[in-house]
Amino acid sequence: MCDVCEKNSLARTFAYTRGTDGGKYNLVQCNVCGMIVVWPPPTKKFLDSFYASYKGRVKKGIIEWGDPIQANRAAIEDGYLKMKYVVEFAGIKQRGRVLDIGCGHGFFVYAVQDLGYQALGVDVDPEAIDFGQSRLGIDIEKVSIDCLEVLQKDFDIVTAWQVLEHLRMPGSCTRSVSKLLKPGGVFAGSVPNVGGITARLRGTKWYLMIPPEHLNYFTERSMKHMLTQAGLVPLFVGTIPLYASPYFSFGIRVAIMRLSRKTSIKPVKAICKHLHRSLTLAKRHLVYKLLNILIIRLKLGGNSIFFVASKTEPSE
Repeated sequence: MCDVCEKNSLARTFAYTRGTDGGKYNLVQCNVCGMIVVWPPPTKKFLDSFYASYKGRVKKGIIEWGDPIQANRAAIEDGYLKMKYVVEFAGIKQRGRVLDIGCGHGFFVYAVQDLGYQALGVDVDPEAIDFGQSRLGIDIEKVSIDCLEVLQKDFDIVTAWQVLEHLRMPGSCTRSVSKLLKPGGVFAGSVPNVGGITARLRGTKWYLMIPPEHLNYFTERSMKHMLTQAGLVPLFVGTIPLYASPYFSFGIRVAIMRLSRKTSIKPVKAICKHLHRSLTLAKRHLVYKLLNILIIRLKLGGNSIFFVASKTEPSE
């Protein structure tokens, strides 16, 4: 059964691919909404075991030298930018309560809190939760996405950044999010885009087609369908500059980060920090900016989908 449509509509085999754990996975496509999923889905027990030792790209990239806010400034700046687009597309006029599900280390929570919102993050990774609480000083609770109903309702905004693709039941999660929102509230987030130019060119070798880490593969069409099925009104589903270009690494910043972690010499650490920041800015404002312009202007489909949807006001 397709969790998005809630119908027995998973019909067409899309592809077979090898996962990050070495296993072979079957991808099937819903003939109603177009959603592509791993089928059969891994069991919850299997996924709990898999994520117990999970060291994904984002987790590996957290920089812990010196001031964690300054060292991870790029991630926090991304949070400001995401919120800018959410406010723009949803027409938000006042700051309210924000919930970030699957918040990881909490950089987005820190950013929106810094912007004046009342922010809460939820995650299940104890290492990430401890980092957010002790290093960033933000409010993070250990809550599974399967148990969102335990949270207080009436949030103004709920976000899920690169989260839904990991879930066994993304449609059920979206319906739970809808119940957490106050009337007129906003659900926003991002997912990898299997309909984007990079995915189309690379096929099963696309670097984000990585079961069992990613179980769901969205197009703009399937995302709109999922939001609508959950009683939400899509306000924007598409490509923004932040998510247009694919991620790639030259390896230089990783080497600098490793050197900084190994050395105890303060001047070397300081040089590493400034070099890392300079290279981050150069990559973002030169390489990525050019690729983003090309992908958006030529309407090629970005590497990820950015979505913003609102919960309809109750009829009087």
